[in-house]
Parts: sequence; structure tokens; C-alpha cells
Amino acid sequence: MHIIENRMKFFAVSLVVIFIGLGSMVYHNSIGNGFLNWDIEFTGGTSIEIDMGEVYDVEALRDVITEITGQKNVQVQEVLNSNEVVIKMQSIDSYVRSDLMAEIETIFK
Repeated sequence: MHIIENRMKFFAVSLVVIFIGLGSMVYHNSIGNGFLNWDIEFTGGTSIEIDMGEVYDVEALRDVITEITGQKNVQVQEVLNSNEVVIKMQSIDSYVRSDLMAEIETIFK
């Protein structure tokens, strides 16, 4: 493998990959998702971990969260080998949080 002889080819491939990444960032920003997809750890927000107690429908849970909080960009992550779920969303106050927990308790338990 003649790395030194082919260095210009390697530089060209690297530049193509970099420009594809930059183009992807510009595209995502133009459709309204921002240059980078920052998670809750960087943007701030609310993270709730709930033991559902039994099998549940993720889409139904997401619909309840959207209905109570009014937020459409909610992350619902299932914890493997358990009935627990982690919900991440933009910041909500304690009143909305208690309403959400009461609604989840009513519907899913």
C-alpha cells in the first residue's frame, strides 16, 4: 500500500466526507432541525423515569405525553428487560409534571 504516493487521493476522500457532513448540517438547519441535534443534556429539559409495572404501548404513552404537555418532540426510551421507560422532553413545570404523572397512572396502571 503506497500511502505517501496516494496521499492526494486520501486527502480528496477526506475532503469529500467533510463536505458531505457540512452539507448535511446545512440541510438539517434549512428544514428547521438546527445544525446539530442537541439532546436534553445540552439544551436543558425534563427527564422522567417511570416503572410502568406491566407491558405498555409506546405510541399510546407518547400520545398522552403530547396531549398533556403540548410537546411533539418527546423522546420515549424503553429500558431493556424491564417495564421501565425514560421520558425526555423540554422543561415542564411541577404542575404539568404532576398532571402528566396522574394521567399516566390513570391510563396505564
